[in-house]
Amino acid sequence: MLPGDPDRLGGYWLAGRLGSCFDAYDSGGRRFVIKMARGRAPSVAPHCVARVVESGPGYVVSEFVQGPSLREAVAHAGPYAGDRLHRLAVALATALVAIHDAGAAHRHLGPDSLLLGPEGPKVTGVGTARTQGPAPEVFTDSEAGAPADVFSWGATVLFAATGRDPFAAESLGELMHAVLTVDPDVGDLPEPLRSMAARALAKRPEDRPTARELLIGLTGSAEPAVGAHLAAEIRPPEDLPGPRPLGEVAEQVYQELPPEQQSALPELLLRMREPGRLTLAEVEDEPVVAALTEAGLLVRRSIAVPPSDRPEGRLVAVADDSIGPVSPALFHAWPRLRSWSEDVTPFRRRKLVRRAMVAGLAACVAMVLASRP
Repeated sequence: MLPGDPDRLGGYWLAGRLGSCFDAYDSGGRRFVIKMARGRAPSVAPHCVARVVESGPGYVVSEFVQGPSLREAVAHAGPYAGDRLHRLAVALATALVAIHDAGAAHRHLGPDSLLLGPEGPKVTGVGTARTQGPAPEVFTDSEAGAPADVFSWGATVLFAATGRDPFAAESLGELMHAVLTVDPDVGDLPEPLRSMAARALAKRPEDRPTARELLIGLTGSAEPAVGAHLAAEIRPPEDLPGPRPLGEVAEQVYQELPPEQQSALPELLLRMREPGRLTLAEVEDEPVVAALTEAGLLVRRSIAVPPSDRPEGRLVAVADDSIGPVSPALFHAWPRLRSWSEDVTPFRRRKLVRRAMVAGLAACVAMVLASRP
């Protein structure tokens, strides 16, 4: 999380950043992805597309796909070939048919927006893209809609087969020149993918096939359900599972603690949830704190400050003298901690609140005394 990021959006608690999205949990510990967006996401059939759960004011909540992106998978295990490449192309075409049938366009399809989950590939980011992918019409002041997605389909399939972005560039000017003038070499693709990708990468939108024509050419059927069935065989690399759930990380750390530290953990974490701050001085001798901090579950709190440029970079926050969970989402994402929170008796809860209030008052008094001349 970055200074200024919210702890919560609607009924979802944010646990961290996943690229340009947020890793989030609801009060029952279910995991989701939240992306800031304008307007409401379209209602798209879930054929190779991550399901949209809800649209809030300025954000979209989608199902969490537990797996790496296509870009990460290719970097880890190498390019796709043969039947796996064919099924991956089917997954992308299927997703585009579902999106276009809903009257929408993705506008930023690529290796980073295709996730390889345990149930097959799923395209993410529908209805949330604020920028448009590299299709020629993007650079000619023309409307970039469904044909631009088809262009991106060809570029993404070519990336999957070669491990190289067909329009790689170091600047926007170089990218624009490549997209408008360069015809990528599709010779590494087998037929019928080679001919289909060549058509999809045509410079003029009207020369490209539709997403449904791609699906028919790949599967012999116009039905997205057929494509989704074929694509479901694609799995992520076994040794590249994607980011672990926050609760799973916490439970592993808990299981590795000695019994006496396990016993001390509930009250320590519940104190951090109550009003007031738990200072570093109060817990510096507790070994359990070191274990949780090393695992990234506890962090030193930071205070956002007006941005200022320093020789080492831009300063946007400073650390204070308190410690707390990496995110309030921990209290929802970790079933064991969620159970501890629910089992706190009213008497113990009042005791924890009083302790936190006394600690906060003591800290305020110390600050006042330190400020006196």
